[in-house]
Parts: sequence; C-alpha cells; structure tokens
Amino acid sequence: MSRFRFALARLLHVRQLGEGLAREAWAEAQRAVREAEERRERLGDELERALASLLEAQLRPALSPSEVLVRQAATDDLRRALHRNGLRLALLRERAEGAREAFERARRERESLDKLEHRWRARHRVREEELENRALDEVAVRRATRALSAGAARSRPPEDLPTSLSATRTPVIGPSLLRDGAPTP
Repeated sequence: MSRFRFALARLLHVRQLGEGLAREAWAEAQRAVREAEERRERLGDELERALASLLEAQLRPALSPSEVLVRQAATDDLRRALHRNGLRLALLRERAEGAREAFERARRERESLDKLEHRWRARHRVREEELENRALDEVAVRRATRALSAGAARSRPPEDLPTSLSATRTPVIGPSLLRDGAPTP
C-alpha cells in the first residue's frame, strides 16, 4: 500500500499558520476592547466621585470659588477622557469585529482544505483497496488455474485406454433378437 501524500499539504500548513495568526490577532483585539471597557468603568466611577465632590464643595456655607473651579475643571477633564475613551472603545470594537471576520475567513479556508484532504485521502484508500483486491483476485485465479491443470493432469487416462465407454461396451440383446426365434423368458 502506497503512502498518501496530500499535494496541497504546504498550502494547508500555510492556511493553518494564517488561522493561528488571525486567532491571535482577534484575541489581542478582544483584550484591547476589555481593557478599554475597564478604563471606561474606572473613568465613570472617578467622574461620579468628582461630581459628588463638586456638589459637596458647592453646598458648603463657606464657598471657595477657586476650589469649585478646580473641581469643576477636574470633572470636565474626566468627561472629556470618558468621551475619548468611548470613541476609542468604538474603534477597538470595530477592529475586533474585523479581526473576528478575518479569523472566520481563515478558519473556513483551512477547513475547506481539510475537507479536500479528507476526500482525497478516502479516494486514495479506495484506490489502494481496489488494487489490493485486484492483486488478491489475480493470485486466486492463478491458484485455481494451477489447481485445474494439476487436477486435469492427474485425472487424464493413460494413452492405451479408450477415452469413452461406448468403445468398451458389449452389444445388448434387444427385443428384435428375441423375436427371431430365441426363447423369451
């Protein structure tokens, strides 16, 4: 039985590597999205605390305008940072979706080659089985032919003996001979 060799094995290997790289890129993009989401939550918590602090400063009887302005500037900075983070998060989500699509495409390409290899391997196995069956049939025919020739040689009558029974038969007395005057039993 000959060994199966997939003619597109190198291409399959390249596709497997491409799929692995695409999977890693997608995982990295997902990690960046998670980090941006965590940062958004932290910024949201900081903004809530800053707003509470600003409200507290504004409600004090001894209002210090400079302190209120500083806290107001801090909350504005946090709002801008939260907005920038939201824009960055949307961009990272788009990139992650693109990376997922690239991974899915690479996976489908690799799977199509896997299926092709499977079909070719099955076809090769069938061909090999057919060849093996032909060889076994040929061996069986040769054995049967040899057995028949050997059997025919053994069962062949010697040359001096007649080949049919009709040559060795003696004439049988039939009814016509009995009528010619021979006694009937």
